[in-house]
Formats: sequence, C-alpha cells, structure tokens
Amino acid sequence: MVIENLKLEELQVYLGRNEKPSDIDEFWNSEINKLSSNPNYRLEKRNCSLQNIECYDLYFEGTNQSEVYSKFVIPKSKDKVPIIFYFHGYQGQSREWSELLKFPAAGYGVVAMDVRGQAGKSTDFGKFEGNTVKGHIVRGVLLQSFKSTIK
Repeated sequence: MVIENLKLEELQVYLGRNEKPSDIDEFWNSEINKLSSNPNYRLEKRNCSLQNIECYDLYFEGTNQSEVYSKFVIPKSKDKVPIIFYFHGYQGQSREWSELLKFPAAGYGVVAMDVRGQAGKSTDFGKFEGNTVKGHIVRGVLLQSFKSTIK
C-alpha cells in the first residue's frame, strides 16, 4: 500500500502493516538461550588524564564467535552508577572518546558499541543470505546488547 495515496480520513485510522512472524517469541527465546552465561570479555584500561573519569576498551564475544568492541567510560566512584548503552547510526561507529565524556560528567557510565557489520573495530563472522543485512544488524544489536548485560 502506498501511504501517499490514502485520503485524510484513511490516514487518521491507518495503523500500518504488521510483518511480525507468528513465531517471534519462540525465535527470540531460542536466540537468547544460545548465548553463553559467561560473557567471555576483556576490559583494558586506557590512559586517561582526567581525574574523575575512567576509560576502557571493552571486548566481548558476540554471536557467531564475533568479537564486539565497545568504548566504556565511567565516573570514578565507589557507588554503582547507571549505565547508558549508546549506539551509532547505520554504517557508522562509536563516537570519539571526547564526545562520550558528557555522560560520566553527569554521573552516568556509557558503553558505546561498534555494531558488527558496520565501521569500527567489531568483527562479524555471521554468514547471511540475501542482498541486505538491515534485519541482521538489528538482530545483532539486540543480542549483543543483551549479552553485554550478562553478569
């Protein structure tokens, strides 16, 4: 359906289309269950000349044995702080370190992930059929985000 061809009255009640597969819940449960409870990560401290902020390179194993890279910036604190997961736009990579400093200055930690299959340091060993990876990118972002929260 070409939405531009609808009359105003039709547009006001138009709900879009639903392409959600009937087995979507089973699919996501299966994908999440494939993730290891051991996140297999390494955290490498970077030199940071700021007194109240710590910077790290964070690497962890994503799906398909791919390595996911993230910049992790956090205020120096003995207390727990909320963490923001910051994602770049399509075909991009994580922001520069200096652009991430506003988060710890406001009391938040930030994980800025290089999404697989994009620019940046993450690797992608997935083998996908077809001429587009848009759906696979979303799947990878969701699964990598979920995996990065496993303790």
